[in-house]
Amino acid sequence: MATLCNVDTRRGGQNSSCVRAKSCTLPEKEKLQVGVTPNCVHEKTKAWYVMRAAYGQEIKAKEYLDAKGLETFLPIIDRMRLVKGKRVRKKESLIPNFLFVLSTEVELQKYVGSKDLSFFHYYYVPNMDEKGQPIGKNGTKPLIVPNNQMQQFRRWHEIEDDYNAFIYHQRELDADEKTIVVMHDAEKLLQLCEGDFDDTSEYQLLIRLLKEQTIFNDDGTRRLREKKEKEDPSKVLLNPSDPEATFRRKAGGKHLGYVANLVETVGENKSLITDYAYEQNIYGDSQFMKDHLSKEPIYEQDVLMVADGAYGSELNVAEAAKHGIRLITTNFTGVKPADIFAEFIFSKDGHELLECIHHKSPYTFRYDEHNDRCDALFKKSDCTECPYLKECKPRLRQNNALKELSWKAVNRAKQLRFMKTEEFKQHAHFRNGVEALPSLLRRKYHVDKIPTRGKKQTRFHFGFKIAALNFKKLLDYENSLVHYAAKKEMA
Repeated sequence: MATLCNVDTRRGGQNSSCVRAKSCTLPEKEKLQVGVTPNCVHEKTKAWYVMRAAYGQEIKAKEYLDAKGLETFLPIIDRMRLVKGKRVRKKESLIPNFLFVLSTEVELQKYVGSKDLSFFHYYYVPNMDEKGQPIGKNGTKPLIVPNNQMQQFRRWHEIEDDYNAFIYHQRELDADEKTIVVMHDAEKLLQLCEGDFDDTSEYQLLIRLLKEQTIFNDDGTRRLREKKEKEDPSKVLLNPSDPEATFRRKAGGKHLGYVANLVETVGENKSLITDYAYEQNIYGDSQFMKDHLSKEPIYEQDVLMVADGAYGSELNVAEAAKHGIRLITTNFTGVKPADIFAEFIFSKDGHELLECIHHKSPYTFRYDEHNDRCDALFKKSDCTECPYLKECKPRLRQNNALKELSWKAVNRAKQLRFMKTEEFKQHAHFRNGVEALPSLLRRKYHVDKIPTRGKKQTRFHFGFKIAALNFKKLLDYENSLVHYAAKKEMA
């Protein structure tokens, strides 16, 4: 078995930018089409065109067009820059490379790409009909902002306070203060949207975000949760585009997304991936093994299953044995018991310690169900005269000796002893072959770049990649048979 962690479902690894704006009162109900829209603009009708300028040239283009009598709008903010070791406040464009111009297409055409404005061009968007077919020569059209939206944008920008800028441009606020500002804005948005958007997924995600990250004080005010107050940090909303993705720390790394588990069946000359599981990456390896064993039949002949140490547990080994499967794990995890415990004998149900390594039996015992162990009482003389007293470490009392031991510790000691044998080394070498699968899936099948989001969608894509890998294995095997037959015929 092999686990493929951190299956990343981001498109190109880019996250959406997070912005906030000053709250403003919007009309309760607003028609979809107000003012001018890109689909109904005549070339001689004035409209707000979104124009594109070279980086840092927006102000120059605005000054030139203003001098020509055109109405322009360029949102400006103050930013602190480090110049020759000193912090200097400079005015810069809020939206780099963009300038809004109120004009007709005929008038604007005089300036687009002209000698004085060679860096000034239209910003184009796709132009399609109802059937999705391109309209015009290139299937594009200049981007135009409807009048009502432009007026709302300008009103927002003209509000004279420090909260009319994007949240990440507020350098005077630290990260905690910015988060608190966003929290209060989200709370206001929750109240504004209540009742009208209850059935939308976006509104439900907003509710989930506030529930996971905030809590109410006794006076009814909302505050951010402290780290210790978060119910399950690994399951909180990490990306609204993929609400099911989870967070996990494993092997010293941070993993976001999902985890895949592979089962490869190996014969003398071939191998195939015969099973795979795909879950949130907080799913444990041991649970993957339990799920796989629950689907396995009871084999008449012994079947060998070799897995990594994280899949192994005494319960999994016992469950595998019920199906006629010998489960061997090639790595040992947890506390290592003393080697002498491998010689202790327990009853089949694991409740009673029958005999120790010195061939002494307890005169009474008690099964501790809570800790799943046996509390056995030996004669004090049996323990004090035992040559393994230092390794066994029983609790010597006034009249007896108490040894607390579980059947799991005995099995773990037997496993450690088996790991020193030549047979185990062969199994470990055999197990290393499956480690090539995660590397192969990443390098050639790009499972870290699945172009969808969500558990079902990404699992569907992952399944196709497994099928492609299996087909490649089958094709290689068929080619090897043809090559072998040709060599045999020539001989």
